[in-house]
Formats: sequence, structure tokens, C-alpha cells
Amino acid sequence: MQADGFSRAYSDREKGRKKALWQAYENGTFPEGVITQVESPEEAPEGKLCYIKATGVFDLPEQEMTDEEILEIIDFQHKMAYAVAAEQAAEK
Repeated sequence: MQADGFSRAYSDREKGRKKALWQAYENGTFPEGVITQVESPEEAPEGKLCYIKATGVFDLPEQEMTDEEILEIIDFQHKMAYAVAAEQAAEK
């Protein structure tokens, strides 16, 4: 499943930090944890970042995300892109 939705838009500050954190990730800075994954929106913990499998949506907290949370999203997206590319290569 392709993750392509967000429960809210990134703030301008989060957008700037995401760009810097993506570069840091590419240079070896990784999150301490992994993003919480739930099956359905009803299972999403309130006020906590998670990925909802049924909808392919990142449920972002209302408050500005921490660097750790942004890194968890980047890590998840990176792993998803790698898995999709590996699957496509295997099909060829």
C-alpha cells in the first residue's frame, strides 16, 4: 500500500525542519523509534503520530511535530519506497 495522505498539512516550520531532517537522514541520522501503525482510524491513539494502514494516511498530532516524529515519517516513507522498488525489480 502506498502511503500518500496526511491528516493535516505540515506547518511552515515543520516543512523547513522536514527538509533539513531528510538531509540528516540521508547522512545517517535515524529516529530512535518507529512510527506506530494501526489498522483503522478508530484504533488511532489520540494526539499521537501514527500510520493508518486501511487508509494509507499519516495521522499527525494537532501540535507541531517533534524532530523524532518527522524522522519516523521519513524513515517509514524511505522503507516503503525501498520495498516498492524491490518488489518491482523482483517482478522484472
